[in-house]
Amino acid sequence: MTLPAEVTGFRARTRTADRDAGAAAVTAALVRNEGQFAAVVLADMASPDACASVAAESAAALGGIDGLVLNVGIRLGRAMAGTAAAQ
Repeated sequence: MTLPAEVTGFRARTRTADRDAGAAAVTAALVRNEGQFAAVVLADMASPDACASVAAESAAALGGIDGLVLNVGIRLGRAMAGTAAAQ
């Protein structure tokens, strides 16, 4: 989650990518509730091409990227080593 500017001294401009529009909207709302900017991008991050596209489009839309957090996937109740990208 993005921390409020009062805590960090910085304003965050984020883009939330998800293949589920509802889930992305919930995440963006959490960021906005902290007083920060959030935009939603619909994409399936299981696709390497989608990852590259979201990063490039985000950099262009935001005027660059200072940090990138990747928190994708669902563990399905087992270790990541036993989980394929398609899952």
